[in-house]
Amino acid sequence: MRTPSVIFTAIIVLAALLGGPVTAQAETAATAPVLRKKPVPEPSQHDAGCTWIGHKVLMSMLREDIVAANEMTTLYERFGCPKVHLRQAFDCTVTGTVPEKPDLVTARIAACWTDPIAAAVAASSATLPNPPVVAKPK
Repeated sequence: MRTPSVIFTAIIVLAALLGGPVTAQAETAATAPVLRKKPVPEPSQHDAGCTWIGHKVLMSMLREDIVAANEMTTLYERFGCPKVHLRQAFDCTVTGTVPEKPDLVTARIAACWTDPIAAAVAASSATLPNPPVVAKPK
């Protein structure tokens, strides 16, 4: 069994070999600031990268280019963008009648990306002013 003096001597010799007294290293360790990792912010639907890729995904889906949409969706997920928002924006975009003109499609995607719920309500009321009446069985 080793005695405490042998262990203490070994610590001092080791400290001397490493280049400093034990007490200086202990004081430095005690007074050194504690480094904490900053929390990584969650990407939101308003991040520039998520927005750009999200628009590309929606455009690919509307063009029925499933291969491109799948590749863009993989990239979207790799960037940590919220999948739920992509789904909501797509649902909003295809609510009602999808416009034929590219400028109107781009405007619809932008509106649905910013606020999917409000844009969906506006799109459904603009394209379907009188909702169809469903006959109830008697």
